[in-house]
Amino acid sequence: MAAGIIIIYDDIGPFFVIFIYNTIKIKQMKTKIFIVIIGVGLFLISFKLVIDKSVATVDRQQGIYIFMLSKPTANYECLGSVKKKAAWTGQPTEMLNKMIKKIKIDYPKADGVIFNNLNMEIADAILFKEP
Repeated sequence: MAAGIIIIYDDIGPFFVIFIYNTIKIKQMKTKIFIVIIGVGLFLISFKLVIDKSVATVDRQQGIYIFMLSKPTANYECLGSVKKKAAWTGQPTEMLNKMIKKIKIDYPKADGVIFNNLNMEIADAILFKEP
């Protein structure tokens, strides 16, 4: 710790004023603040954004969300299942359209459909729960 003495003279006599400079403490405080700022900066720079690779955008057909071999991340309830009827051509688009029509008739409040296998024999009609 450094100290300085200043002598001031006035009518009564010499008057001593002692100033103590806390230069060492100020330097230590500046060093600590600098280290904290650098540490926070490095922490923010090194923070990696975690990307969930399983999240996707889902297509809608006729107002119904279509989930093929997947499930929604939002909360939902299963309204029931629908079985496939015979398709004339057996094309996936024809089977999908028939299943959506059947779901809209059997479960008019359905928000989406989950196909658990690729042959689209059975589909689950779902209703999303409000948050």
